[in-house]
Amino acid sequence: MYDLFVSYATSDGREIAKAVSEHFRKRFLLTSFVAELAPITHDSVDQKIREALSASRRVLVIFTSNAAASPWVSGEIVMASEMGKDLIVCRHAGVERRNLPVRLQSMQDIAFTDADSLLRELTDKVEWGIPLVIPAAGRSGGLHPLTMGMPKILLPVGDRPILHHIIDRANKAPGVFSKIIVITGKKNFGMIEHYAGLKPSEITVECQKTSHDLLPLALKNFSFQTTFMIHYSDILIEGDFDWKDFLAQHKNFRRRFNAIGTLMTSSNYKLPVGRIRADGKGVLTEFREKPENIQAVSYTINMAVSIFEPKFLEYVGEEDQSLYGHTLGRAMESSEKFCIYEHDNWRHVQTLSDWYEAQKDYLRT
Repeated sequence: MYDLFVSYATSDGREIAKAVSEHFRKRFLLTSFVAELAPITHDSVDQKIREALSASRRVLVIFTSNAAASPWVSGEIVMASEMGKDLIVCRHAGVERRNLPVRLQSMQDIAFTDADSLLRELTDKVEWGIPLVIPAAGRSGGLHPLTMGMPKILLPVGDRPILHHIIDRANKAPGVFSKIIVITGKKNFGMIEHYAGLKPSEITVECQKTSHDLLPLALKNFSFQTTFMIHYSDILIEGDFDWKDFLAQHKNFRRRFNAIGTLMTSSNYKLPVGRIRADGKGVLTEFREKPENIQAVSYTINMAVSIFEPKFLEYVGEEDQSLYGHTLGRAMESSEKFCIYEHDNWRHVQTLSDWYEAQKDYLRT
């Protein structure tokens, strides 16, 4: 599965295509198909191109002077159109619109002069989505003995494992997520990858092993260069929830307050939780991990579903055990801003009684 198929003319578009592929791999963790970088023999070129197009979510066409006259590029556009692929048309300043294939002349295009200007335009003007990261490498003592033979994220709730519930929910918001990354330990990698592969998904799902038992350092190793979301593996979001609105609200907070994170919170209290207080504008003023008690007035709780900017990971310390209790606390002490987004229809599958109630309710429906 590819996030992007890059169509180009080798003679004057090769280096631009490579730059696009590398940029999106580093910046957005997206995988691109660039024919010259793929092992294709002359005898199998047509079949490989067709397979790669079929397996790609989007097709980016780089119209340099030679691409506009290339039968290969024209052929790839025809195949992509027949497959109903989303086309991103990039036109070099030296190519007039009337020289594009007729079917593309009415489409909005992205004009560029060189590789750098193209990358800037693609980053600023096209929505690529954000990575959804699901930590699944830790242990869950509260669900013993159910987790003796399988990780918590694969526990069945109703007719499917928790992982599949999360994937289903993410797929209801096309365009929000670039991919789903499940962080696993070495022991459970094979099992989680197998079950992830059983679930059809419009969003690419990847399992990645970590050598770190604790989430903060595991996350820091990803070196994200884009906004990303954390979704703990024991959270089930329920009801009519809008991921697009959540992301839009974070972007608004980022512009207004220079916030580097937005935490989904709830007024449904349940210990152990992170207790949150915010001001009238939605900016965090207090966060306390696993407090002894929760006052019902002016507090919400942390749901462990959050959007962060890459800068947040700069505050990860070598000894941090908790992403929220340690890393977020250190960032707040450094005057970084975090905001909240409230949603009350959810459940936390953290104990045997939690799982029993969820299983009973989901089987009933």
